[in-house]
Amino acid sequence: MRFKSYPSAYAPAFKLAEPRRIHQKSVLMNTDSTETQACLGDYIALARPDHWFKNIFMIPGFVFALYFLKESPGPYLLSLIVGVASTCLVASSNYVINEWLDRKYDRFHPVKKERASVRQELSQKVVLLEYFAFALAGFGLAYTLSMPFLLTSVALWIMGFLYNVE
Repeated sequence: MRFKSYPSAYAPAFKLAEPRRIHQKSVLMNTDSTETQACLGDYIALARPDHWFKNIFMIPGFVFALYFLKESPGPYLLSLIVGVASTCLVASSNYVINEWLDRKYDRFHPVKKERASVRQELSQKVVLLEYFAFALAGFGLAYTLSMPFLLTSVALWIMGFLYNVE
């Protein structure tokens, strides 16, 4: 299995030396900044909780379904909240693996080079633990709703994985 490659526009115009150990000038970034040890906030940032608001677009589908079923939304509000939370957690799992796998390319992006995955020394074990923990938490919530919702959540997770590998 190979990881996706990027167009040469992301590659630097100079030949890169091997990366040096932490707390030395980052050869890959070609800046004066140094990598530092990651903290809890850096690992949380990998999950991009600031992107969770996008999942509110599940709500119109919910309202549309209730309209055609001629149902009151009251009994279904908790299910909606659990469903949105489940989707947020599964999406965060996908964000975590994306941040981890893209970090060496993001060093050359004008905005992404400031992300924790590039600027901090992250533990691969912690990143993988976070990846699976978010997925399992999302699947657990999905399971409480229904088997079709769980299968849809697993499909979302698989699509995120396939997006990150070739």
